[in-house]
Amino acid sequence: MARETKTAPLDGGVPEAMLAMGLHMVESRVSLFGDLATCGSAVEASETISRWWGRRVEEFSADQARLMEAWMTSMARTASLATDTLAVANGDPKPGKPAA
Repeated sequence: MARETKTAPLDGGVPEAMLAMGLHMVESRVSLFGDLATCGSAVEASETISRWWGRRVEEFSADQARLMEAWMTSMARTASLATDTLAVANGDPKPGKPAA
């Protein structure tokens, strides 16, 4: 899917953060199944799953933080653009700068 070139500077990296999160979800499951395939007993499998859950929680937390940071950047950029647009519409020749 192509990105909208007019609004891409405003997105703050949200699409990339979402794609990275999806990729981590797929990669972690592939890794889990690979690790489980080498287990020789139910105990080893249980330990493997416990370690995988720990890594997955950490990874998910990092992905969520990255996504929220991108979303907040997007909101800040959009709000700034809206404020500047309103200022220009109201006759301010240089939006974003204090009046002299």
